[in-house]
Amino acid sequence: MASNERRLYLGETGAIGVFRSDAIGLRSEPRPFDNPLLVFPRTTLGLKVRRTGERRVIGPGSVLVYAAGDVSVVEWIDDVDRCDFLVPSPSLYETFFGRDWNEAAADRVVMPLAPRLAMVVRRLVGELMAPHAVDELTVQERMAEVSAAVATLADVSVADPPEVHRPADVRLVDRALDHLHDDPATTATLDQVARSLGASAGHLSRVFKRVTGVPVHQYRNSLRVLGAFDELDDDLSAVAQRWGFSSHSHFTSVFATWFGVPPSQARQRFGAQPPMDSGPWWRATNTSVEPLLPTSGNTR
Repeated sequence: MASNERRLYLGETGAIGVFRSDAIGLRSEPRPFDNPLLVFPRTTLGLKVRRTGERRVIGPGSVLVYAAGDVSVVEWIDDVDRCDFLVPSPSLYETFFGRDWNEAAADRVVMPLAPRLAMVVRRLVGELMAPHAVDELTVQERMAEVSAAVATLADVSVADPPEVHRPADVRLVDRALDHLHDDPATTATLDQVARSLGASAGHLSRVFKRVTGVPVHQYRNSLRVLGAFDELDDDLSAVAQRWGFSSHSHFTSVFATWFGVPPSQARQRFGAQPPMDSGPWWRATNTSVEPLLPTSGNTR
């Protein structure tokens, strides 16, 4: 089976689920999404969005804000395409994005994701995978929190007026993000990254923080710990080396800064996460309720 999708929650505020696809899934023609969809990648891939013309490298530091009718073409993947997704209900979508459910939220799909928000999503997925009952109010509040934060990232927030950035600055930051997502483990210096983009280190540093809200090194560290998060059952020294950390202790220190606990305690704090392989968990029936809303609406 090339791709798997599993819904973890369905309620008045929408749906939450997880998705996995092997490279063989690239052979099929993608279908349009039936509904608005927020996608939080766990792996790196090359993506093209037909409506906006975007052609980007995305990864754990990205969020994708799809509109109903959007078609995304996965051009390549890093071993496997894995992501979490949230389908906002029509009322949630209208409340935070200020749009009808059938309208696009923005003129772009790919946005840089704040690390704190990525952690909220990971924790929510872990709680929904736990065998015990999850408090529905908590889930709904977190879905609202995520939707509101993504609306702000998309510069369409009803609550917070957008900050205007120069188009040239946004293009430079987009190219820098593609560079960082393509190889989060790289040891390239700020000067080397800037020169590869035809900019000075000082200019890239100022513009990157202005647009994303965080410095380049901090964003790269967030990509590393988010990528390592799914590998915590492996030898942690090997994980640290694989993701570009100078040592096990360096990895532990950075991980604890982002997640509030060391890697050894993360599973207990954030709960189990969707398995890396395409085992039986993905094919298990997790609900007897007919969906009131679509899930991802598409095989990406």
